[in-house]
Amino acid sequence: MSLLYFDFNRTTPLAPSVLEAMQPYWSTHYLLPGQQHAHAHAVSEALENARESVASMAGCESFEVVFTSGGTESNNLAILGALGTTRPGHVLVSEIEHESVLGPIRGLAHRDPRWQIERIPCRPCGTIDPLAVESLLREDTRLVCVQGANAILGTIQPVREIADRCHNQGIPLHCDATQMFGKVAVDVKGLRADTVTISGHKFYGPKGSGAVYIRRGLKLDPITFGEPREMGLRPGAENVPACIGLGAASSLAERFCTSGTESLSDLRDQLIQRLYEQMSDPPIVLCEHSERLPNTIAMELPGDVRTLTDSARELAIAYAQTSSPPDEFTRSLRAIGRSDAQIARTIRLSIGWTTSSEQIDRAADLIAMAYER
Repeated sequence: MSLLYFDFNRTTPLAPSVLEAMQPYWSTHYLLPGQQHAHAHAVSEALENARESVASMAGCESFEVVFTSGGTESNNLAILGALGTTRPGHVLVSEIEHESVLGPIRGLAHRDPRWQIERIPCRPCGTIDPLAVESLLREDTRLVCVQGANAILGTIQPVREIADRCHNQGIPLHCDATQMFGKVAVDVKGLRADTVTISGHKFYGPKGSGAVYIRRGLKLDPITFGEPREMGLRPGAENVPACIGLGAASSLAERFCTSGTESLSDLRDQLIQRLYEQMSDPPIVLCEHSERLPNTIAMELPGDVRTLTDSARELAIAYAQTSSPPDEFTRSLRAIGRSDAQIARTIRLSIGWTTSSEQIDRAADLIAMAYER
């Protein structure tokens, strides 16, 4: 049974050219950048070239990029690095954030009850209202966290408008943008967020690779300790192959987003159209009138998701796994007002650079056959 992969928002395959770029740094060029040898200097230069590639993709300066082990560490560093030594106060976080954003913030309040955490509601259209954020800001608000795009709904958030309202009151904004890179062009300067999270395996880079953009002049404190690396924010030996791979994937993503975004949206629309044509009771596409990622479809089917998963085992998709405690899928759908019964009928399909028109048609056929018997 061959895999029909429609879960690119969860993870992507490693691009062959990325693997090729990484391979010498596992064996031939195994020295660390800080060693006192000419070969180590070459490794250091390669590491900085990779940093420049990430910065070019993100639209920032290379000294504003700190390598990490992935999106989870980047979110923790951006949040706890900003708040760990500040006076306890008020934090705003949207209710559709990833657990790696919600977790560190909950941890702050658990360790010190003087921290007050408030959720920003999500509209039924799947986006955060900048005016709602502004109305919740307080004199003691220390940080606001709003993601760039939602992994489940695909909705793109008005980060720039929210950032402007925060900055007008001297409040920093953190943006988890892991779902944007490799799908749409991202300019972190245009977003105006103070910190932005990047995760390599979301755009054909290696797992265990990531970065965080830290706006020029913003001070973060380290959250782990040892021999300092990465501008004093990360200790320990650099994972050079992962960093090289992230740089190579960033170059690919930057090129793709100048020409390939439209092809993703065409394939997405093809899938929806095929389902409308084949099903007497077609699916309901969620948030279809909002600005969305070009590769993402969240849809409510005419029956329980298990009907599809039992009949089309080769189809890799996303759906709710747990309701208590709710997983990210359930939380995102509840946030836009979907009932648990509706959530049990909802799937998320996310396509990628390697998705073909034939695969789109095959997926549509499998979904239609599952409910048209």
